[in-house]
Amino acid sequence: MTRAPGQLRRTRVAIIDSGVDQGEFATAAELTGATFSETHSDSLWWLSPERHGTQMAKIITAIDPCCQLFIAKVGDHRSDIAGGAVEKAVEWADKEQHADVISMSFALDLEDAQHADLLRIVQNAAHEGIVMVCSTADDGDNKLDAWPASYPSTIAIATAMAAGVASLCLSCYQLDNGVPVPGPERANKVKEYFSAMTGGQNKKYVMPWLLFGDGRKDACDKFLSK
Repeated sequence: MTRAPGQLRRTRVAIIDSGVDQGEFATAAELTGATFSETHSDSLWWLSPERHGTQMAKIITAIDPCCQLFIAKVGDHRSDIAGGAVEKAVEWADKEQHADVISMSFALDLEDAQHADLLRIVQNAAHEGIVMVCSTADDGDNKLDAWPASYPSTIAIATAMAAGVASLCLSCYQLDNGVPVPGPERANKVKEYFSAMTGGQNKKYVMPWLLFGDGRKDACDKFLSK
């Protein structure tokens, strides 16, 4: 993609979920989407009977208002989501939309998750450096494994906030360096940021303020004085 000097590319975020209510977004005309649902193939990606996908999109754009969204609808409800639909959606986000970040806030049945094609497609996306943020299991009595979060090539963490923060990190890198993070390095760069934002521990939520460490007040004061 050719850009004029100083022209920044918007971070491309694919949301694989239950669609969105397009009318709730001021930049609705810029949304791109497709439907991959195996149970409701005629369902429209820009209408969401369940508001989960819409809320995910709102959180992500609240954190990084400049990101560009690509909506992959894989079911009217999260209970409808099947591995075959997710395979097609991830491949669409990777090969056709060239996403920087893919948000997947759902958990598949183990049988779907162990399907060879899904694993291959996720691995291919990881090879391209795409940051794949997936729902992790809650604490307590919930099951320990959540798929596709348990694939080693994904980031298992609370999805909406993390996907937005991942997008913002890539945007900030581009502002600092004048160029985007090189494709294959995107995921590793975001993982570095996330490691700092979780204190290097396996936690469910990112804590962006940890990037400032003990000197966060001094860093904020320095920023505000510019």
